[in-house]
Amino acid sequence: PAGLQLVNATQYGATGNGTTDDTTALQNAIDACGTMAQGAAGTPNVNSGTTVVGCLVYLPRGRYRTTASLTARPWVSYRGAGKWSSGIVLDTTVAGAVPILTATNAGWITIEDLYLETSGTAVAGQNGINFTSSVSFGIKPTVQRVNVQRTWTAFSFSGSMTQGTFREVYMRNAENACMVADSSSGVSISHFDTLYCSNPNGLGYDLYSVGNSTFSNINAENTGGDGFRCSGCNRNAFTGLYLGDTIGAKDTGVPGTLSRGLHLIASRNNVFNATFINMASTARGSTVL
Repeated sequence: PAGLQLVNATQYGATGNGTTDDTTALQNAIDACGTMAQGAAGTPNVNSGTTVVGCLVYLPRGRYRTTASLTARPWVSYRGAGKWSSGIVLDTTVAGAVPILTATNAGWITIEDLYLETSGTAVAGQNGINFTSSVSFGIKPTVQRVNVQRTWTAFSFSGSMTQGTFREVYMRNAENACMVADSSSGVSISHFDTLYCSNPNGLGYDLYSVGNSTFSNINAENTGGDGFRCSGCNRNAFTGLYLGDTIGAKDTGVPGTLSRGLHLIASRNNVFNATFINMASTARGSTVL
């Protein structure tokens, strides 16, 4: 886009060789880009009109090893050479219980054409991205063509998110769940399109308070708990859900219950089209309470 600033992570010392600790170099690149996008005052820079002058951090092909969480900045985009080509890998032997990327009140960010993963077995807190908002208007992230694997939870939401877009996102082998929005969250006017969740030890999608949003081509298979569970999901449109192969033995829900493909709790006025639940391998099929 016109006026978009560009920062190449290698200009700040990032190597992407898979062994060097690139944490500081990547954070320096992000911070520099944040200054270009917002300025020292922390308010968005604009051109001669009213268009925000954003900034993009580019990660060339490589495997960028980190030992601590990276902190996202508002109005900064993050782009790699492809979801199988450029990746940020959190070293679980060194890092604590932190996500690969922390996005707190980081509005209007885009993350695309990258993979995010841990180097080994993730522990609680070692998520892909933590989205947190304490502002009433919420964060507005765009995540597309991203692959997240071997994390605790691929995406975690806390607080308000509006006008978010998640498209062509692949989530594999999470120790907990693929996508979690906690009880403090509120997701509205957002779009989820072509999400693939495979082999989490817990639930596929575990969401709270989602409204006026669209879900298209959503997949959850080989999950340890419910394929898709949402409490307080109201006025959403679901098209093309595939929920199957839930494994009740690994259910992380209420003790003594079996997993469901689709589990909606206190949810109203949702529209479903072309929803497939593999009844043969899903313990209790679909439940709406």
